[in-house]
Amino acid sequence: MPLSQIEQWLQEAGYEYHCFVSYPRIKTRDGSVDSEHPINVCAGQVRDALERCLSFSIPNPQVFLDVGMGGGVDWERNLRRALCRSLVMVAICSDIYFHPAHSWCGMEWAAMDALGDCRLRGSDLRPIFPLMIKREKALPPVAARVPQWGDISGAALSRRYYSTKAFSQCILGVVAHIERVAETLCERDIRSGCEQFDFPQISAFADWRPSRPEFPLTGGR
Repeated sequence: MPLSQIEQWLQEAGYEYHCFVSYPRIKTRDGSVDSEHPINVCAGQVRDALERCLSFSIPNPQVFLDVGMGGGVDWERNLRRALCRSLVMVAICSDIYFHPAHSWCGMEWAAMDALGDCRLRGSDLRPIFPLMIKREKALPPVAARVPQWGDISGAALSRRYYSTKAFSQCILGVVAHIERVAETLCERDIRSGCEQFDFPQISAFADWRPSRPEFPLTGGR
């Protein structure tokens, strides 16, 4: 069933966003957001590309991307609400995404993973679609179990990558996944259930550490 035919049902079922973009916001030494860092740039490019691609099927595609500085009760509440009301979460991944310095990424992963266990029980679909901006030799077990991945490592080298066929194909893969998840939820009449959902307080990667030594990192989202 095309996404355009179930948009009304999605809204009535409590879903607001077609996708939630999760990423480790990289900051400069003075604590401000590094607008030139490839990961921060990538998050915005992925959001824009998803909205463009979704707009071929629906009039008002909604992709959530947190671009604020973070912190505070209202920020946390809005972030939790947006994630719970999203169909799919795209995670912009490299080692830093899984690092304890970015515990919010781990909690977002844990939250969407738990929502998937509830909403997609008995299905081979998972609501998390990782995009690897840097290829890593080792991944946390919970991440390694995800069946679908996208390789966007070209984004770490040049912004010209966002104009390539490889990037477009990756985005099309995410959109196709969003459509499959939406169709499954509609067929099963699975509502968002956000009123009863408790957002995890522990990162999905809390017990995982890379095997190689690391330099100290400044904390952030």
